[in-house]
Amino acid sequence: QRQMRDLKRRQEEFTAITENMREGLAVLDGNLQILSLNRSAAALFGVSADEVRGRYFLTLNRSEPLARALTRAAAEGKVGSAGLTMAGRSYQLVATPVRPERGRVEGVVLLALDVTEQKQAEALRREFTANVSHELKTPLTSMISYIDLLKNKNLPEEERLRYITILESGSNRLKHLIEDLFEVSKASTGNIQLDRMDVDLISLIKQVEMEYEALFIQHDLTIRNTFSKEKIVLSLDPQKTFRILENLLVNAGKYALEHTRVYVYVEEREQEVYISVKNISATELDFDPADIMERFQRGDKARNTEGSGLGLAIAKSFTVLQNGHMHISFDADLFKVELIFQKELP
Repeated sequence: QRQMRDLKRRQEEFTAITENMREGLAVLDGNLQILSLNRSAAALFGVSADEVRGRYFLTLNRSEPLARALTRAAAEGKVGSAGLTMAGRSYQLVATPVRPERGRVEGVVLLALDVTEQKQAEALRREFTANVSHELKTPLTSMISYIDLLKNKNLPEEERLRYITILESGSNRLKHLIEDLFEVSKASTGNIQLDRMDVDLISLIKQVEMEYEALFIQHDLTIRNTFSKEKIVLSLDPQKTFRILENLLVNAGKYALEHTRVYVYVEEREQEVYISVKNISATELDFDPADIMERFQRGDKARNTEGSGLGLAIAKSFTVLQNGHMHISFDADLFKVELIFQKELP
């Protein structure tokens, strides 16, 4: 009777653990008939665990990779694995044989792992690598072409000076791109030093606006500032915060519809400071707002503008590093960036 109590207690403990697992878990017998499914596995395959008990597992999903993985485990006694996409998410399924040492397979344990985020991260890394190659290749190819032209001894002086100017522009673009790549790399790995001090956000915003006044004049853009106070001080890294604000305002200056206004709003709240920058886009906003914060995404894919396409990615990274939050939203052609910084450090 004591052994029965111990067995029941262990079974209850096992059930409690498996039912609260995020991973899907299925226990099958040697003929691949279902002995038990935990809550996550039942939800994944869209069934009731009680109703499918005793059924052949492959009636739930007839995927060939899954069938091969289960057959490998049950028939060959080897671990099998398969990739499966269900309801828009990616899963890695691992089938492990259960058998006494050197005995026949008595069952199979199937574990379903949600690898959606991992696959998305891998895809982003591949895209990032491809984009880095492209972005570096573009100015380098142009520079090599002009260097070849400069080798012509009969080239008129006027043409020579023009090519040198173009080379200088290309080398500067390459320099800024490499600097931005280093910034994004360091920020994404957390390998960056924050030098916090009291920073007046209002003063910093006015400083950025003053430095890029020529850009706004060039596109006939009017800045409209609304500040809840004349001075709002937070403990931030001044250089990183300047870069955040610089990237947001330069982004507005480059991509706002000419002859319109850019609205900058800052509000000090009880626990946080809220900042927003809004402008009407010169081009249709026909992409996902989240994509614009990814590396090398520009707001004008149809045009060949200067810049690395890393500005908003850097702004987001520097904001998160300072325990802040950055959000981008669209409303028709209205482009809006929102920042929130906590007044108290965690």
